[in-house]
Amino acid sequence: MDPIAPPAAAPLLVATELCFARGAHAVLDRLSFAIGPGLTLVRGGDGRGKTTLLRLMAGELEPGSGAVAAPSGPPHRPDPLDPAHEASRARDWLVRNNAAVMAVVLVVIGALLLVKGIGDL
Repeated sequence: MDPIAPPAAAPLLVATELCFARGAHAVLDRLSFAIGPGLTLVRGGDGRGKTTLLRLMAGELEPGSGAVAAPSGPPHRPDPLDPAHEASRARDWLVRNNAAVMAVVLVVIGALLLVKGIGDL
């Protein structure tokens, strides 16, 4: 008796003929794939386009041609009660206020130098 395969889950993300270039250098050329539920590994050496691919998939970059779509709807639905939601808000705040945060860090380091003495650190 042949085992019956479970029905395939609908893909969460589909890329079709995805192309992206930086200047005259083609980073991705007609890449097509579908990602279903579960773990997906993006692997490659330095400068092979992994980060560019992930940025295209996230919608942070626009492809030169082709498309990335989420036919099942967005794979992630932000939940304000999710701790990751708070972490991303904190990261965004730090990016926007980087100069102010660095100034506070420098003031704290300066205060420690004055209190402890430079030779005691």
